[in-house]
Amino acid sequence: MIPLYKSCALVVDLPAQDELLDRDLRVGDRGAVIEIYENGAAYAVEFFEEDGSTIGVTWVSAEQVRPVTESQPAAT
Repeated sequence: MIPLYKSCALVVDLPAQDELLDRDLRVGDRGAVIEIYENGAAYAVEFFEEDGSTIGVTWVSAEQVRPVTESQPAAT
């Protein structure tokens, strides 16, 4: 389980499906977990551009993200 407020990166592409995302998300995009659902089965994640600006918030399953540390590259 990725802890609350910790960094994660997408392992799949996700299309922008509503007004909560400014653009499609791509593998390697990074975000921070802002809510944990069903003991880590799913997360609400706020995703960010490399300059720190917010892309948006979306819900993802645990299989769609991986934990990262600040020293790890985003892309897998």
